[in-house]
Amino acid sequence: MNITKYIKIVLITSVLLGSLAGCEKKGGELKTKLHDGVIIASIKDGNKIGERYQIATVAAISYSDDLYFSGRDGDVIATADFINGGFTMELPATVSDEFLRNLNYKYAKASNPDAKFACVTFFKAYNTKGIYVGCFWCGPLFWYADSDVTLTRGGNLSLKKGWNIEYENEKALNDMKWEFYN
Repeated sequence: MNITKYIKIVLITSVLLGSLAGCEKKGGELKTKLHDGVIIASIKDGNKIGERYQIATVAAISYSDDLYFSGRDGDVIATADFINGGFTMELPATVSDEFLRNLNYKYAKASNPDAKFACVTFFKAYNTKGIYVGCFWCGPLFWYADSDVTLTRGGNLSLKKGWNIEYENEKALNDMKWEFYN
């Protein structure tokens, strides 16, 4: 199995099942807060990585297992130029309905069954020729919800309308470690 497929499988499981299941160990609530939609990523060894792989652009990918099982490769929510070993990306204030999903999993429930969401799970890197060369991941997840909603599976993930960030602790949130996988 190639590393990209492995990462996708791990991230999908973590995002939609694992993170909600983790609530049981943390007293029922995952930490989330509203996010302004601006992501500033300073990549460890970013200049070396950028030079080696000739990274020119980065795309925020919203991914869910219905996309994976349909053979689709995720939805590009936003893009940014890769400059000086990192990127600054502005996620759209409103995500188009074509990129939003209902929570239709037998292992989790939504407080509002009509609510739709997107979750940016990783960031694809493309070289100067537009060829995919790897992906960036930092740990915290970026969720968009079209309304206030709570996702539940043994615990709660509360999302407000707009962009939210899910994180494990304040230290991890304030000191995001961006990793590159190719």
